[in-house]
Amino acid sequence: VLKNGDAKVLFYSKRFEKLFQEKRAELPEVKYFIGFDREEDEGEFLSFARLMEKGRKLLAEGYTEYLDNMTASNPDELKLLVYTSGTTGIAKGVMLSEKNLVCEVYHGLQVADILTVGLSVLPYHHTYEAVVGILVYLHRHAVTCINDSLAAILKNLKTYQPDYIYLVP
Repeated sequence: VLKNGDAKVLFYSKRFEKLFQEKRAELPEVKYFIGFDREEDEGEFLSFARLMEKGRKLLAEGYTEYLDNMTASNPDELKLLVYTSGTTGIAKGVMLSEKNLVCEVYHGLQVADILTVGLSVLPYHHTYEAVVGILVYLHRHAVTCINDSLAAILKNLKTYQPDYIYLVP
């Protein structure tokens, strides 16, 4: 998926750092590995906290090129690449444009009366969850509780007491 998707930056949690360091040579396209738990920068393995600090400093100094370019958007261009689980064969990249995403959010809002807390159950390689389950929650400014495993659904239902869950038939 990383190779096929032309990934240039990879965000990861601590449990994957050793794996990515060992497999670094197999991922030449990836320029930066950004660790959420990392405290220091080390070559192309960067600290998320330090990266955020650098970004805030640049904004404070008046550097706004990134923000200025955010409004220049073609709604027909690729905006999200979600990989299927490969149920019918090998995993495939589903290419979604801004128009696709906006349409899915609109229709996601039509099928449920979104309240305040949602439980995200399906895996994120599931296109429905990646698009509707996440973007609709964000659009409604709802709290998104992430289910950590299928075995934990009942525990998480009790813990988070969600108002809704998006699932497929």
